Amino acid sequence: MTLSLSDLAMAYRLIPCSQPWFTTFGFFDPTVVPPRPQYYWLPGHTFGHAASVVNFNRFGELLVIAARALAAVPVEHYVDDFIIPDLSLGGSDASFSRRRRPSAPECSDTSDIRRLRGALGAVVFDPTDGSVRFAHAEPNWALLLSSWATDRKTYIAELETLAAVSTYNTYGSLIQGRKVLHFIDNTVALSALIHGYSGKPELAKMVNIFYLQMIGLRASVFFDYVPSKANIADLPSRGDIARLRLELRGLSIRGGSPDLLAVPSIADWSSDLSAWTRRHTLRSSTRLPV
Repeated sequence: MTLSLSDLAMAYRLIPCSQPWFTTFGFFDPTVVPPRPQYYWLPGHTFGHAASVVNFNRFGELLVIAARALAAVPVEHYVDDFIIPDLSLGGSDASFSRRRRPSAPECSDTSDIRRLRGALGAVVFDPTDGSVRFAHAEPNWALLLSSWATDRKTYIAELETLAAVSTYNTYGSLIQGRKVLHFIDNTVALSALIHGYSGKPELAKMVNIFYLQMIGLRASVFFDYVPSKANIADLPSRGDIARLRLELRGLSIRGGSPDLLAVPSIADWSSDLSAWTRRHTLRSSTRLPV
């Protein structure tokens, strides 16, 4: 993938300071006639102040949010450093790993397929009307694993992230233009989604796809950890719908049966990354997250 790495020149000085006495300094200059003190005022924030980083970071956040929401630009930043991937040149590759691997490895270990029996599940609560939606699906694990590396002891992080991508793929019309509080019980998947990258090729691509979905949906997500025993989404993934309904008693459950979780197909995974943004942009509204 081709990346654009941009550093904002004189970044801190661009942001006005409400306390100019902290950015004014003077020294005695013996070279002038007559020798006298010289005073200088530096507009904006100085490089040495600890508050400069915090204050400027707000400006960087504003630029990123505006670029994502108004122009659908997949941009991220670290203080005054900005990164933008070139999706048209990236194609379907989203890996930042130094390790090379075949583009479509074959799964030779059938025991991995047997271990991956079960389903993916999701529970979505809408606070505007107090309603709850839940979905589950059992992907074709053999087909899915055929496109993943076979040297993994576990695929838990990948599956947790796949469930996240599938949830927004399922409930995009509900999530578009809104702020989302997303709970995950796997720390590896949580870290990858928060930081936006991973050294594992499959996980890296899923994380990239997730944020392309967010750009298309004009949504803003905040991730938090939930212990596995308290994760209500485990119930639909295990098919325990009766227990789920018991836990959700008192809330308005939409639909008499679980929704089908829209797990992306192999063709979707193989498509260009830019297609994920276009897919959700076409159906999303233009309003900003509220």
